[in-house]
Amino acid sequence: LSSLLDRVAPLEPPSRQQRREALLLELTHLLREWICLVAVNKQRVVDMDAAREAGFCCGIQVSGSYKLGVANEDSDIDTVCLLPEFITKDDFFTGFY
Repeated sequence: LSSLLDRVAPLEPPSRQQRREALLLELTHLLREWICLVAVNKQRVVDMDAAREAGFCCGIQVSGSYKLGVANEDSDIDTVCLLPEFITKDDFFTGFY
């Protein structure tokens, strides 16, 4: 079964896995900066420095083939973004990059 899977849907090489990990880290960074911007715009804090110091929590949860460790080169990364309560669905879909 293992050899059949290797032929039909080979796993991605470690370099691709590392690239995916780097992309998730970059996405987390962008998300944190955007949350700070929204916090300033909604007057939760006075400026970006205060927002960064406030340490608003966010997270990215992954699922699917990436989470299971069976991603191949054509796989996407299924993600769910966890955001502070003051950020709405509309904020996310109209304002996040």
